[in-house]
Amino acid sequence: MEGSKRLFSDRELWALIIPLMGEMALKLVVGMIDTVMVASVGEAAVSGVSLVDSVIQLLIYIFAAMASGGAVVAGQYLGSGERKRARAAAGDVRFTMGMSVLSMWVFRFGGAWFLAVGLGMGAAGAWVSMAVLDWLYRSVCYWIRWRGGKWEAKRVI
Repeated sequence: MEGSKRLFSDRELWALIIPLMGEMALKLVVGMIDTVMVASVGEAAVSGVSLVDSVIQLLIYIFAAMASGGAVVAGQYLGSGERKRARAAAGDVRFTMGMSVLSMWVFRFGGAWFLAVGLGMGAAGAWVSMAVLDWLYRSVCYWIRWRGGKWEAKRVI
């Protein structure tokens, strides 16, 4: 990078890296906490949570691959000096990350425990909370945000 102006400062890079590291840590911890939460219900509940977590991880990897494609497009715009188009390609990253974290805490932790243990639904309750309520809530929130068009005006960098 000698002789050329850097595209991003260290602070801007860390502003992008830290949320990514937090997201990856959450993905790892969520599976472990889900299992611990339903362990008191029995072996079938632990098996159910493990199965759901496998399906969820598969979905996460599919959507992460699509997001990587979006990062490539945004990177190409940045490389060509088109910062405005790069921001549009990046979309509303902070909102989606915040909504995912909130949804995870409410439904994957609280909801799964409440339905599985509190209401005595066992593995079925944990599955409903993790695989249905969590993803349904996120989908509705993202759809509302998309339809409203606010994401188009958001700046990432």
